[in-house]
Amino acid sequence: MVPTIFGVILIAVGIALFLRASVVAMFVVVIVSSLFGGSAAFILPALGGSSVPPVNIALLFLILRIVVPGSGQSDLAGDSLRENLPLAVFVLYGFVMAFVGPRLFAGVIEVAPMRQGNGTLFATVELAPTSQNITTAVYMVGTLLCAVGGYIACRDSRGLRALVDAGVYTAWAHVVFGIMSVVGKGGAIGEILTFFRNAHYAQLDEEVGGFLRISGIQPEPSSFAIFGLVWFVFMFECWSLRVSPRRTGPIALALLLILIASTSSSAYVGLAGYGGVRLVLALGRGGGRKWIAAAVVGLAAVAGLVLLASFNPGLLDSFVHIFDAVVTKKQGSSSGLQRAFWARQGWTVFLASDGLGIGPGSFRSSSIATAILGSTGVVGTVAFAVYLWRLVRPRRDDEPGLDDERARIGTAAMWAAMSFLLVASLVAAGPDPTALFAIFAGAALASRAAAASPMRANRRVQLRGAVQFEAAGERRQR
Repeated sequence: MVPTIFGVILIAVGIALFLRASVVAMFVVVIVSSLFGGSAAFILPALGGSSVPPVNIALLFLILRIVVPGSGQSDLAGDSLRENLPLAVFVLYGFVMAFVGPRLFAGVIEVAPMRQGNGTLFATVELAPTSQNITTAVYMVGTLLCAVGGYIACRDSRGLRALVDAGVYTAWAHVVFGIMSVVGKGGAIGEILTFFRNAHYAQLDEEVGGFLRISGIQPEPSSFAIFGLVWFVFMFECWSLRVSPRRTGPIALALLLILIASTSSSAYVGLAGYGGVRLVLALGRGGGRKWIAAAVVGLAAVAGLVLLASFNPGLLDSFVHIFDAVVTKKQGSSSGLQRAFWARQGWTVFLASDGLGIGPGSFRSSSIATAILGSTGVVGTVAFAVYLWRLVRPRRDDEPGLDDERARIGTAAMWAAMSFLLVASLVAAGPDPTALFAIFAGAALASRAAAASPMRANRRVQLRGAVQFEAAGERRQR
């Protein structure tokens, strides 16, 4: 295990906060470190040069801060495990199958490996254990721990506020890094961004129609778009729910603009899917004035682009060319055909394994849905579906309404988590929902419990008082 400069810095920060700071402060470090998607804190030569991302190191210190004796988090840890139980079943079954599946079904089927070489478009190899089984399994355990740790941190209302406050700065940094990756190509700024992108992933700098695609310090434009989309959804939901609107509104607009400029099909599909669902729900409920206002702003933006294009026809031609390249012709391109082939693998290996799954990391997909199905079979798929239902289910009568700020932040976090899955269902190579999803999923679940617990406590006190009053009455009658 070879540490990088990011690993050394995170260990120093983690030790300092571990000794002095709260769980919420450690949670902030996890949020900020999630920004460095193209960075590596440690390199693992024994596993083919696999990289340990900074967020996993930050997460380790968060969990240590929770379990250290005297932390006072034991009760919350139990609650968190119960709330995240379906995710735990999904991850633990996947962890076991990552080691058992490739051996159990070795030689039975050919798959497209997680690490692609320079072979043909639809290259496959015989199923066999690889280092990717180990790394994917470890990443999935990290996702579970992130959901558990995020839940515990956000049971404290300060944790939910920290998600908003730290998220604003993290999102602005994401926007700035994105702009730098475009304006600084080939110069000193480009070298600075290269310094951050030190992970042993495929670090891609792509162009389409003569335009440089935005990647920031993420490994590729698609990763940049997904990270930005999730934070855009969270910030936009916070703005629409009146959570720090003066800060969440401007960053939501900035994220929207850079997503539009990203030329990423992931960004466009995600924005269209999320916007369509939310607008339909808002209109269907007879409210949603902010959503209607947002739709009007969107139409005004389109009208403005049309007006601008009328004065500069070349601009419209360039935009049409880019849209045609990254969206319209994508499915018919060699890349689109390859992704369709990868996505179908999940169903193929699911059938070949009789519904058991062949283990995370065993094959490359292009959809988290089929990756989960083929990797974890019936058990993992059902467990993850139950977890998603816990996130989106309607609130019970004993849970807070949107007049409670904690509930509003939790609702925004739920939408952010689901927006990640929306895009991951079209582009994800493996079954791991990642720490980014887990941060918001844990916060969404905690927002309900944090606000509901005092109500339940008051009910217990009232019930105890009623029982004591009845007992006193019976004694007086005697």
